[in-house]
Amino acid sequence: MACLDSSYSWKILIQTARRLSNDKIGAQGNFVYKLRICPKGRLVYSNTKEINVLSVCEKTKWKYWWLKDYIIEITKYEYWNLSEHQDSPPGIDIPLSKEPSPIVTYGITLYNKSWDEVSFNSNLEPGEVPEWYPHEIVDEEKTGGINSLMKDINNFIEIIQKNVKIY
Repeated sequence: MACLDSSYSWKILIQTARRLSNDKIGAQGNFVYKLRICPKGRLVYSNTKEINVLSVCEKTKWKYWWLKDYIIEITKYEYWNLSEHQDSPPGIDIPLSKEPSPIVTYGITLYNKSWDEVSFNSNLEPGEVPEWYPHEIVDEEKTGGINSLMKDINNFIEIIQKNVKIY
């Protein structure tokens, strides 16, 4: 979801243990229709007869550019175990803003858009031509080669080690 009046957007991913109908009026549609975001920015949901939420993971991401071509993505993961609400009557709102998340973790990712092309080649069928070639990513003249890449990665690791407290 996106709100053009806000500097944030929302993406809701729902995973189920069993396949649900994609009928908008069915169980899944009924559940999704009742989802909303409270004024504090947290999810509010209600269980239905067919769907009982067991856990929620909320991810908040911040993206930054680093050096020439790198993107650093810092992700905050907040987990709720909601099994205590499993027996709540259908239709009762359950706001995640009631209690802070009991489990909070962070992740840091360093990537380069050109690396996406590497993953595309992993799905090639026999006889298909790749869309990129290794020299395009680690070409000595264009990118500084593998030594430059390793230097950038080591610099990134040093910055993390200096600035992030390890528990």
